[in-house]
Amino acid sequence: MPRPAVLLAALAVSTLTIAAGVDAAAPTELEFRIQERAGNEIRGDFRRVGPSDTQWNSDFHPAEFAGLDRAGLSAATATPIRFALVRDAGRLDCAGTGSRGTANGRCRYSPNQNFAAFLRANGVGKVSDEQQFTMTAVGVRRELLTTLHRAQYSAPAAGELINLTALGVDEDYISGLSASGNRPPKIDTLIQYKALGISPSYIARLRAAGMPDITPSMLIQFRALGIDAEYVSAVARAGYPNLPASTLVEFRALGVTAEYLAALRRRGLNPTPSKIVQMKALGITAEDVDAVDRSR
Repeated sequence: MPRPAVLLAALAVSTLTIAAGVDAAAPTELEFRIQERAGNEIRGDFRRVGPSDTQWNSDFHPAEFAGLDRAGLSAATATPIRFALVRDAGRLDCAGTGSRGTANGRCRYSPNQNFAAFLRANGVGKVSDEQQFTMTAVGVRRELLTTLHRAQYSAPAAGELINLTALGVDEDYISGLSASGNRPPKIDTLIQYKALGISPSYIARLRAAGMPDITPSMLIQFRALGIDAEYVSAVARAGYPNLPASTLVEFRALGVTAEYLAALRRRGLNPTPSKIVQMKALGITAEDVDAVDRSR
């Protein structure tokens, strides 16, 4: 799966979305709507006030809305509501009216210039107003950049820092991959890992199934094709253990299943992996082999 498609797939199911249509300058005025949800969460929807349409929505813990009066939000009649969403990259100061668990109003966005200076000092370079607003929306934190440096990654670009945060990459994930022995060599590979759901436990299960030396690029192909430890083990039980990763990728891409392999062996066949690839590419089934035998 191409990397852009991987990222789009992952970000599409994220709880936070930012719709297109951002001007060169970051929005300073936004409309908001917040609503209490089950499980002590608050749904927040923010929309830029202006000709272009920037929408941002996510679920928040109530503690993230500093100064929010929950009693006022739940009041039976319209009650003034104020709160601030304060993040490393910037803050929103919001005011409006709420009742019965829902509030609407307006927010003013203020970028944190100290955070921009911190990014420049740590190799990220100059960040545009638009990028800093997006960093505020997704919740980019100083700690992530510190963790990347500690793990000996090069300084990320602003867009990479945004993607890492939106995908939920954190210190535990990075250190877990390093401990697994399959550390992504570059940040863009780290993004692909997280977007595809490659976890330390997934890597450990593949190792236990007989894939100890799989490369990061091949691991990405495995996950994109849905190859897991169960598939590797099933193919081995069907008579094809210790196959190279590239062969397993070919098998999976062509739809070679353990059942197909077992069916061939029940018919007294023991084709090589390359012959199996040729057979599947030509659409030859186990039943086709039976038909040939019967015609002889």
